[in-house]
Amino acid sequence: MLLLLAVTSIAYSACQKGPDDPAISFRSRESRIINTWVLEEYIADGRQQDLSGTYFEYDIKDDNGVRKTTEGALFGVPIRESQNGTWNFKDNKQDIEFVIENQPSLYDIIRLSNDELWLQFDVSGKTYVQKFGAK
Repeated sequence: MLLLLAVTSIAYSACQKGPDDPAISFRSRESRIINTWVLEEYIADGRQQDLSGTYFEYDIKDDNGVRKTTEGALFGVPIRESQNGTWNFKDNKQDIEFVIENQPSLYDIIRLSNDELWLQFDVSGKTYVQKFGAK
């Protein structure tokens, strides 16, 4: 009986939070978010965006530190920019806030698995989804 209670409490605590999260995960949201996440897909108001020549990653650390790296070209000139900041869960771990160079950004976490992180945000009535894969 005690074993059944322990298994049930573990399964309950690891239940799905985001709408596309795995049904059950044996790793907490905290342990799943700690990773280097590379942008693989970007959807702006329902339309897939071309990411050719662009590289974007979040390196999320267990000390609540984050490093955002962007690579690409601006008017044909290659750029690489890395910025440090912090991250925190919000709204019962359903959202994540990044504060990079004193600029907060809040995202809904719609999927968080061991190898996928999908973030969603809205601007002026338009919905944007960033789909990351684990590096």
